[in-house]
Amino acid sequence: MTMRPFLLTRILLAAGLFIVLHFLSSLLALSCIAKIEVDARFEQSDSFQAYYTVRGAFTDKQSVRTPSYQPGTRMTTKIDLKNHIVRKLRMDPGQQAGKVDVFSIRLLSFFGPPLSLGPQQISQLFTASGDIASMRVVDDHVEIIANGPDPQLVCLSLPRFEHIGI
Repeated sequence: MTMRPFLLTRILLAAGLFIVLHFLSSLLALSCIAKIEVDARFEQSDSFQAYYTVRGAFTDKQSVRTPSYQPGTRMTTKIDLKNHIVRKLRMDPGQQAGKVDVFSIRLLSFFGPPLSLGPQQISQLFTASGDIASMRVVDDHVEIIANGPDPQLVCLSLPRFEHIGI
C-alpha cells in the first residue's frame, strides 16, 4: 500500500517538472528573433544598425548593419540575427544627420508568426535617443530627423511572439 502514494508523488513531480520545462522553453523560443525586416526610406545613402541584448548594455559585438539604402528610395532590408534571444533592441537609423521615414519593422522567428510593427507601434515601443531631433508619426510612416552621427531608437521591452503550442 505504501508504494502507491510513492508512485503517485513521483508522477506528480514529473508532471510538474514537465510543465515548468515546457513553460521555460516556450518563453525562450518566443523571444528568439531570426531576422528583422526594415521598410524605410533615407534622404541620403545610409543604413540601419541593430543592437540586441537580453540584458545589460548594447555593444558592437551584438550588432548587425543593414545594406545601404539608396537615397530617396523606399526599400526593405533584412538584418540576420541568427535566432538570438532578444529582450532589448536598439535600431540606429544611419550615421549622419538627415531624415529617415520608417514604414514598418517586422521581427521574424522560427518559432512563431512574424511580429509586424507599424508606425503607431514603432512610436509607442521605441524611444528616440542620441542624435534624434524629432520622431513623429506622419500618415503611413514614422518620420525621424537626425541632427548628428549617432541617432538611436531604443526599445527596452520587446513584445513576445504569439504562443504557437511548443
